[in-house]
Amino acid sequence: MLDGDDDYPAALRQLCDAPLVLYARGDLACLQRRCLAIVGSRAASAYGRGVAASIAADAGACSATVISGLARGIDAAAHRGALDAGVPTAAVLGSGVCALYPQYHALLADEIVERGGAVLSEFSPTQSARAFHFPLRNRIVAALADATVVVEAGERSGALITARLADELGRHVFAIPGDVSRPTSRGTNALIADGVTLVTSAADICALLRWEPSIRAAANRADEHASNAGHADALLAALGQPQTIDQLAEACRCGVAEIAARLMIFELQGIVQRGPGGAYSLVRAAFTAKRGS
Repeated sequence: MLDGDDDYPAALRQLCDAPLVLYARGDLACLQRRCLAIVGSRAASAYGRGVAASIAADAGACSATVISGLARGIDAAAHRGALDAGVPTAAVLGSGVCALYPQYHALLADEIVERGGAVLSEFSPTQSARAFHFPLRNRIVAALADATVVVEAGERSGALITARLADELGRHVFAIPGDVSRPTSRGTNALIADGVTLVTSAADICALLRWEPSIRAAANRADEHASNAGHADALLAALGQPQTIDQLAEACRCGVAEIAARLMIFELQGIVQRGPGGAYSLVRAAFTAKRGS
């Protein structure tokens, strides 16, 4: 499609270097909804992938489309989280739509299209990926989204380019706090130190943007909150003695990514602490206060 066509995304016209041509597979109508970009490191941790998938799944409660770049790590987790929850998602490529990079995400791209989303690129369909393509791709992600959340990013991550471009376009930018010992958290933690709004969930983002959930979504959220509270209690109960993430996942019968995400939140709240060998234990005073609240 050409700039000027009816189905050309209007949000891209705010770019001073808007693509003259876009190639797409799927239904671009998903871009006419409010859109949330979820970006981050290719070398993401289980915690980062779990948070990205959770935010993407919950974005549907406010009728948002999830946008990302189909890369491994955070991007793929965001697309998968959206698909598993029935949330529309769009992937912006750093290659042509017929020369996917990475190639092993071809099935993921097909599923995005089959589920009512879209895969798009400004590069000719058979153009292979080049290093300089990805910053160009990032400006499209930033322009299409009403808001961008950086889940996990190193000091030189391309996700930080997306965040800067989004800010320059007057879009909202958010960041997820990360483990200070992980290199892939340095970029996101630096964003927060520079004044980017800290969030921990899609609910935080929707509240800050005043995106109202539907009645059905609100009911589902209440049910999920009750379920999550039960899982949280089970996790804390399992911490009677120091345990690793893998041990806790087995004890609670939950996925490693979910346990890692919950532990990170509890650590930020001062309820748990990580000791030698990566084993987690309760901070007793905080746990007693939580149980009493």
